Amino acid sequence: MMTYRVHMRSPRVLWRQLGWCRFVGFQITFLMGLCQFVLAPFLWSFWIILFGIMHPVELVLGPHGADIVIGFFLATLALDIILSLFAIGRTHHRGLWRYTPTIWLYFHIATIAAFKALYESISKPFFWDKTSHGHSFSKLGS
Repeated sequence: MMTYRVHMRSPRVLWRQLGWCRFVGFQITFLMGLCQFVLAPFLWSFWIILFGIMHPVELVLGPHGADIVIGFFLATLALDIILSLFAIGRTHHRGLWRYTPTIWLYFHIATIAAFKALYESISKPFFWDKTSHGHSFSKLGS
């Protein structure tokens, strides 16, 4: 969010620096990345259907519309896991394959982080919650 905000302070300058094709690619990459996490609670709302509660999308798409949307979401998750397995299989990190089914958990945690970042960018626009890197547990205690 912060990277997007910083680069979009001067969109015309960014357009000139990147050219129209890369500028559009930048917009797609960052906006889609942000949207997938900010809109995730809407996707999670489909769980209410399992409890027999009508979802508002059923009014728009009809009685089987929600089934189609849920099927699409499940297919997307399955494809994401399959692509992750394929990608891991082509690296020297092949032992990570057993963690790929937990990728759905990553999206939940990233959604919480996205809302935290959104809140902080509005309430504390000049605050940057930095992550410390390069520290091991043994070094933290000393």
